Amino acid sequence: PLILLEGSNLDSSSPDLTVLLLQRAPRGFQDQTQSHQDDIHVSDEDPLPVTTNGSRFKTLALLKPGENYILFTQHFRGELDAPHAPNAADAVICITLTPAADMCGSPSPRIRLVLLECSDSPEQVPDDTLERLRTAGLVIQCAASELIRRCMMKDGPEGFQNERKSWEWDVATATPTIIRIPSLTISKAVALGDENGGGPLWGEIVKHVQVPASPDTINVAVMNFSWWDDVAKRARAHTALGAGTLALFGGASMSVWPRSWRDVLGVFLDRRPVDRQRVFDDGCRGKVWALASTTIGAMLHELGHCLSLPHPAVNVKAATHPGGGIMGRGFDQLNRLFVFEEDGRVFNGKDEPVFDRSSAVRLYFHSAFNAHHGAVISSPLGSETTLEPQATPAPQPVA
Repeated sequence: PLILLEGSNLDSSSPDLTVLLLQRAPRGFQDQTQSHQDDIHVSDEDPLPVTTNGSRFKTLALLKPGENYILFTQHFRGELDAPHAPNAADAVICITLTPAADMCGSPSPRIRLVLLECSDSPEQVPDDTLERLRTAGLVIQCAASELIRRCMMKDGPEGFQNERKSWEWDVATATPTIIRIPSLTISKAVALGDENGGGPLWGEIVKHVQVPASPDTINVAVMNFSWWDDVAKRARAHTALGAGTLALFGGASMSVWPRSWRDVLGVFLDRRPVDRQRVFDDGCRGKVWALASTTIGAMLHELGHCLSLPHPAVNVKAATHPGGGIMGRGFDQLNRLFVFEEDGRVFNGKDEPVFDRSSAVRLYFHSAFNAHHGAVISSPLGSETTLEPQATPAPQPVA
């Protein structure tokens, strides 16, 4: 899974921060009394993406099973394939990813990414489209995990500030499932999408995405046949609905989604205008960062309905977030979880998106959230970088 790390960089004399994955644990990592003068061997991958605001930073890391060692340094001057000499202000943390199978013996509902096509859609699906959908899946998984942790941190189990829960899917390496619906043409999808908020379109699609061998599988499905009609000034073959085993969303804005997890921070900071003649500007804010935030956030919102989350009550909206959190209209601000500014304006940390308390508790105990990845945080190479603790009736789809 993708993980968000946030903290404070206390060495103001050297503001540049580099975050690197290590090839192996540095000598003496578990014993802070040992010498740490040995060179640290970094991986041959690029540094992790980082965004900063003064002494504050946020970074993303894609975890692998087992132990993941991450180096924070303000004094990196070497090549990626060369040893890095440790500095007093360096810090290393270890994040251990424990697969779901090791945490819970009972099966849990699977969540999968699906790209939907009509019977008369083009045969070839561009790799770029699948990459953007895969990345969006990583973003909503990361966001859900982090937002649950933040809400539960004060009252959750001991040590929860260093623990994150997530659902299990191999979205980092697996290609999203492509489903071509034989009974659905593009013209029929347009007609069904125009009726009752797209409810009939959801009803037609849900019949074709069920997994017979795994009936509890929840499908996060994006319609690759949605498009923006600039004459009628509306999205066609589009809806945003979630219930039961289908979270359905139109793909008329996928072109602004990040292609890779390394592009996520850059997209959420991208101030370029959206071409409103070609792209559905969902949220009507006219910028790439805003459109990516609204549409990827809406996917998480619709998945929330499949995981038993309702829209928040009016009093909950006022108490938790101006937009009511992710299950209200707070998904418009999903970008604020990952970056510090919008259009060059630094926003207040209190304006970040949230899950209301009821939603966080439901998700924390939901059977889909069996997968744990626990962060064991230590800084044996210095202490100048700190990470902050942070058969039933058919369901009716909800927007």
